[in-house]
Amino acid sequence: MSIEFIEASILARQLDAELRGKAVKACKTANYEKLQRLGMFNQNVHDFHRIVGATIEAVVSRGNTVRVKLTHSMNLLAGPEYGGRLHLHTSEDTVPEKYHVMMTFSDGRYLTILLTGMGMIHALADEDLADSYLFKRDFLRGLSPLDDERFNSENFLSMLKETKGNMKAILVGKDAILVGVSNSAYQEIIYKAGIHPKRKGSDLSAAEQKSLFNAIKAVSDSRMKKGGKSGFEDIYGKGGCHEPFMGPNLDGELCPVCRTHIEKMKLGGGVTYFCPVCQK
Repeated sequence: MSIEFIEASILARQLDAELRGKAVKACKTANYEKLQRLGMFNQNVHDFHRIVGATIEAVVSRGNTVRVKLTHSMNLLAGPEYGGRLHLHTSEDTVPEKYHVMMTFSDGRYLTILLTGMGMIHALADEDLADSYLFKRDFLRGLSPLDDERFNSENFLSMLKETKGNMKAILVGKDAILVGVSNSAYQEIIYKAGIHPKRKGSDLSAAEQKSLFNAIKAVSDSRMKKGGKSGFEDIYGKGGCHEPFMGPNLDGELCPVCRTHIEKMKLGGGVTYFCPVCQK
């Protein structure tokens, strides 16, 4: 279950409320060898020891990434974009057997981070952030649908007019307009906007461009109000209850609007589900 921009934001907001101002008493790493081979974890695990003794200044997110900002010019970046759990525990008895990083805090609580799919966990000094793939991808580029100041119709439509790719290329990936949108949200967005997956951004009418922007806002609002999508767990282990409007959950089903059979196609290295009647 992928962690997209909404789920990353929920995790960051909860962690910030619970842990801001707390000191890190210990930091333990485990089960990380495979992650290291894939470049998903620090090659030098002693980098995580540099967090010990530091205090959490803030926890923020952008895109799929949660950034824990600490004193001593240190950071912990967690990008569990293809599945992961960040859980806060009130006692050592509730800490799971398997995790990749466990942080112990001065108030006796514990934070465990476990990647269940592809993603990254990195401990980085401030001066190393500029070289971090996660940081560059999610914090230094694109528009975030959760950025109240920058994410407006004027900025979005201006960037949309300059694109030439199909809907997936526009919304998903390192060259997309937006950050933090994965396959799940992308399919919901274009279904709600009534736009076919193969349509190009440069070919959309003014009305369709507006519908796409409004759909992004609507999907974001729905997921946030419902605590993330189903299958997601927040730091307390509480599950999200947003059921996607479109995606593999509708495989073999009828469109809830027009009652046409949902179809699927291979696009951009994955499968996209869509309604051939509602999406033009």
